[in-house]
Amino acid sequence: MESSEFNILTASKSMKFKSEQSFELNFSIINLTVDKAVKNWSFESSYPDCLALFSNDETNSENLIKALMGSVPIMQGKILIDKKEVTYNAIGFERKMAYVDLQLQSWNKLFSVQYNLARTAMRNKPFLQDISNHNQKIKTDIENLKDTGLNLDCGYFKEKLINIIKRFIRETQSTRINFIREYEFQIIHFHKNFVQEKFNFSGCETLSDILIKKFTAEEKNIIANNNLLFLQSLQDRIASLENLAGECFCGCSPPKERRSQFQLREIIFVVKEINSYLNKKVTNTRSEIRTTLKTCNNHNQNFNSELNRLLSYKQISFTRAQIDQILEQWIDLAEVQRIKFNMKQDFVAMQLLPDEMHLLLKNIKDEIKTYHDKILKHPELEEKETYQNHLKLLYNSLIDVRDLISKNIFMLFKELELNHLLAMRITQLTVLERQIIKILQQLIVPTKILILHNPFELLNYDDKEKLTIWIKKIQKFLKIIIIFTTNTQIDINLLATNVTVIENEIIIQQGNVGDVTDKPLSLNLLKEINKQHINTSKGVWNTANLFFYNVNLGKFNADSPPIIAFKSNDVLFSRKKPKFAFLKSSIVVKGVIKGITKINEKTSYLIFETFIREEFEVLSSSENIAIGVAGWISITKNSIFVFDGKKQQLIGTW
Repeated sequence: MESSEFNILTASKSMKFKSEQSFELNFSIINLTVDKAVKNWSFESSYPDCLALFSNDETNSENLIKALMGSVPIMQGKILIDKKEVTYNAIGFERKMAYVDLQLQSWNKLFSVQYNLARTAMRNKPFLQDISNHNQKIKTDIENLKDTGLNLDCGYFKEKLINIIKRFIRETQSTRINFIREYEFQIIHFHKNFVQEKFNFSGCETLSDILIKKFTAEEKNIIANNNLLFLQSLQDRIASLENLAGECFCGCSPPKERRSQFQLREIIFVVKEINSYLNKKVTNTRSEIRTTLKTCNNHNQNFNSELNRLLSYKQISFTRAQIDQILEQWIDLAEVQRIKFNMKQDFVAMQLLPDEMHLLLKNIKDEIKTYHDKILKHPELEEKETYQNHLKLLYNSLIDVRDLISKNIFMLFKELELNHLLAMRITQLTVLERQIIKILQQLIVPTKILILHNPFELLNYDDKEKLTIWIKKIQKFLKIIIIFTTNTQIDINLLATNVTVIENEIIIQQGNVGDVTDKPLSLNLLKEINKQHINTSKGVWNTANLFFYNVNLGKFNADSPPIIAFKSNDVLFSRKKPKFAFLKSSIVVKGVIKGITKINEKTSYLIFETFIREEFEVLSSSENIAIGVAGWISITKNSIFVFDGKKQQLIGTW
């Protein structure tokens, strides 16, 4: 099969289920930081992994999975699928991730499941756009083949020209890459040497580290901007190749009656393809510029904040004016290095490119002559069957979106043996069936990563097992990676192969489920929450319902009376009963202060004893508090953790 035919089939199958191609799906997270979610998270996975995200805070989990989807900004780090970065892609088909929450969006209750699934898929704009782009490319190839009026494969000829130009682009870029590496090496040493010689006064160690990071980020930003200018210069020069369209210039001298067949119509399509190729590079470079600029701004803020702190506490002997003077000298010297870099940039753009373009034109001319000589050897168009087969392949590669969605729905439900649900309405489904439909709703459009938000919530254990079987079938059929959030170890044992535990935005444990559960997950959390065994209590256990101060924390499966533990930072003191006690977002308890430790002028650390002799660690900003003062403490939601008293394993949160 020719390369053009292979590309057609590959593009078509990427939108359909049951592709016959074998592939290995890889997913990577590199130093990901998301506000109010996670800091410096790195993770690698491949099909058929299933990752459980286990967090002490529901909001953190929501922010993290939305960041993976693209609807919450990522502060720093990268997301890669099959080694291709998708960090800054928008939500949708390009990112190849599907997010399932607890809602069925905009379903018409009067119509069937099948109708609603098809309607939902038809609203997926990125998917529809991808199909439209695919069809447009196929139509262009069809028209190009027809307009050429030849039975030889002009698609193969165009591919040869495209490869020649791409090779020219790669070779041109390699020259720049060498001196960019040289520049980076020199500038890094320059910054380090300057710190040792000029920025070495007492108390500046933290500032030096921040400044080196800041200047390094600025150098990367400058290099990225230069890369953008260079790529745009390349685009301008490649665009000039459109002038080659029209009369042949290769010297093949076709007969007069056949000259129209030898006009270079393909050049225009080649240039469009190369422009698309360069536009992707330009887009990636613009993304890199935004990333480096954001990093520079972060380091600038960190530097100003740290400098103000050191000056206010008089931890450095220099004044702000003296430091600014050193920085000005630092920047001026660095600018000398940049000027040299820009001169080399100009040399490549102004001198090397024209010479290399001349060589490129010669290579294109040679390839055209080879192609036209081949055509001249077939004056009677003997390869008609090859031509017709290729044309048929192109027509067959056009995709009807409604037919594609319908086939995907039937194939998916047939694999799960759920065809009987397609004719039903949403109101006729059980809670479990609705949950599986919520998941399938996001999978009619092919995806690579499935993200589930609390998929087992509100289900009893039997239904959880059934849902697990379905999810595993889906994963095997579609060859996808699954990420799901949970707050119980039961769900992890049912579905997960890997676990990532997040405590207060910090990864405290990560690994294979077997390795993590051998060192019980709950003990690590308990150690973080309760280092001195204060803020723990035995709850009231009554037929699987756990009560704490008459508040029902929920149903928990345990072999013995559970232990409850509290996050001390979310236990607050007030002398008057809090007004929000009736909002059911906190537990309010009355008691007496037993001990006070002053932390600073505004904050005190209290030992608070309730009227049933439970002790709590409490932070308070109230003034003039004395030992023996009565008051109230409130324990906010998502601050209580419930452990099996016998197994010492976390079984739930409140």
